[in-house]
Amino acid sequence: MTRLYYEELGEGPGLHALIIGVGGYPYLPGGNGKQLEDPGQFGDLQQLTSPPKSALRMAELLRSHPSGWWKVPVVSIDLLLSHAPELDLPPDVQDAEAQGVIRRPTYEAIQDAFDDWTDRCAVNESNVAWFYFCGHGLQSTEHLLLPSDIGRYPGNPYAGAFSFDQTRLALSQQLPRTQCFIIDSCRLTSPGLTERLGGIPRGLASPDKYGSRMREAGFSLQIPAFQGAEALPERVSFLTSAVVRALEGQAAKPNEFGDWVVTTSEISSRVGRILAENLREISKEEPALELPPAHVEETCWGDVVLCDLNEPPPARLIVSCQPGELMHKAHLKCSPTPPPQRPAHKRKAGERYDWQLDLPSGYYDVSASFSKGRIVTNHWLVEPPVVTARLRVLPL
Repeated sequence: MTRLYYEELGEGPGLHALIIGVGGYPYLPGGNGKQLEDPGQFGDLQQLTSPPKSALRMAELLRSHPSGWWKVPVVSIDLLLSHAPELDLPPDVQDAEAQGVIRRPTYEAIQDAFDDWTDRCAVNESNVAWFYFCGHGLQSTEHLLLPSDIGRYPGNPYAGAFSFDQTRLALSQQLPRTQCFIIDSCRLTSPGLTERLGGIPRGLASPDKYGSRMREAGFSLQIPAFQGAEALPERVSFLTSAVVRALEGQAAKPNEFGDWVVTTSEISSRVGRILAENLREISKEEPALELPPAHVEETCWGDVVLCDLNEPPPARLIVSCQPGELMHKAHLKCSPTPPPQRPAHKRKAGERYDWQLDLPSGYYDVSASFSKGRIVTNHWLVEPPVVTARLRVLPL
């Protein structure tokens, strides 16, 4: 029986994750296998340094939070990883690789892991299925994902490439009811790709033409068609970083009891905004970098709570006056409502730029007062990642 990277089985529903990070491709340029004679047929794909780091960050996120943080506990994580030999990975990861707990993501290993994962997921209809892939992808009529041994057979170099679209469709006809997919791969194409494939590639599972839909909730996140996935070298990718931030609270909202929760629909709807905010922060630190557009293709089904937060997540509030020329005349104040044991924030007149505050999420009164006694006040829900509060001021 395959040993899992993490396993904490118990009674009741749980979250089962299959996490695949493909950075090392032996048969592509820079790999240690027999090289393809014409790597151009793959669009000159190279070795990758981000997917191993990104997959490990996703696995760490899933298993590191205390009991009660996840709505259903994380009970199993199967991790498949490949990387360049020189890539520096933590000692515990190297030990897990040596012991076979972390396996190479060849097509055969991915298929075996997928079959075992779907069996675990289907045991309880209230389980959560979590599928994550980071590595090379291509776009033909389908979104193709490339295992580590792509290019192994020169006469059939695309052997092992599998269709994410077909896989996701097939899983919609299986339990559990909640399914989440994060596909952090390029969706570019290469000349003649569709012709060389010789038809629609198969998925890891095949949909039943007459099957009924069993999936009720969840989301699917991926890079839009004909765009590339981006990352800084040996860093967690931009999309994965945005998903991590979403789960850690940047996609949280208050429920009917006033508790802050992260739901599938909020992750789906906010991850693009979080990605854009991440890229803005990176551009400030490294202005010479050419960064990609903050686009995410998202699909959402239903809405279920994934995480219960112990406290309000951090958020950013940006305050401005309209018209802007009155900004330097305004004494600004931001007060939590109802007032907890936190002081109000204040800024004296004289500053012409917008007022930026990092605050715990919640409700706030924001006001601008002027020398002639004029006061303008509005009430805002400040929630992640960023809220802009514009105070409309009539001419003084």
